[in-house]
Amino acid sequence: RPFDRLKTKRRFSEIKRRFVKIKWRFIFVKRRFGRREFCIKSKSATFAVVYMADNTTKTTITPLEAAFIREHSGEDASKLLFRYSKESAEGFDVAFCVLQIESRNRLRAKLPCFAACEEFVFPPSINSSQTSGELSAQYKSSLLKGGETMVDLTCGLGVDAFFFAQKASRVCCCEKQDWLCKIAESNFKALKVDNCEFVSAACEDYLAQMEPCEVIYIDPSRRDENLARVYAVEDCSPNVVELQERLLCK
Repeated sequence: RPFDRLKTKRRFSEIKRRFVKIKWRFIFVKRRFGRREFCIKSKSATFAVVYMADNTTKTTITPLEAAFIREHSGEDASKLLFRYSKESAEGFDVAFCVLQIESRNRLRAKLPCFAACEEFVFPPSINSSQTSGELSAQYKSSLLKGGETMVDLTCGLGVDAFFFAQKASRVCCCEKQDWLCKIAESNFKALKVDNCEFVSAACEDYLAQMEPCEVIYIDPSRRDENLARVYAVEDCSPNVVELQERLLCK
């Protein structure tokens, strides 16, 4: 399964510990198609491939890549990696395409509109449990009266912002990870949404300089720095309790 750079050491250490118990070897394989790949092998056969995509990921899908994704839609991602890792693929990135196929297979029920868009790019670190589903995003947007100016301080993939944009007059999408902000902006162009602007900044920093608006939306991450689930509001990131007064001032 694709990872980003964050927490990579800890994650791969855990993988190694698990496979050492059953006497499987964890080895490094050369870079292929612009991605670092890792293989877990037994004495008889390769068991799995884990590839790590860079955060400076692509923001668009080329026609060749779109054709590959369409041709292999619904296929098993790990089998595709095994099949094409030994073959040359001039003109497109196989690992990137497999990531898009795997993401579409996994999120088709949760994000049907996004998965159906051939130009939509799923980022490597997407966490389906942390991403809003389309049904919940539609409900949130139904709470708007219509025509408001609003700010989404935790844009992420932009599922909530996409549905907010259908009712609000203007939506400013703030995302602290620059690479994810660029992907979301490119995706909104593919989805033909033209009333959103994107800002790459931590929400605490942007909150200090943003203009007053009618609606502020914030959906903090329920994971700590070790990716463990948290439950208290003040343990989420960003801490809405600490930001409460500043949010109300806007």
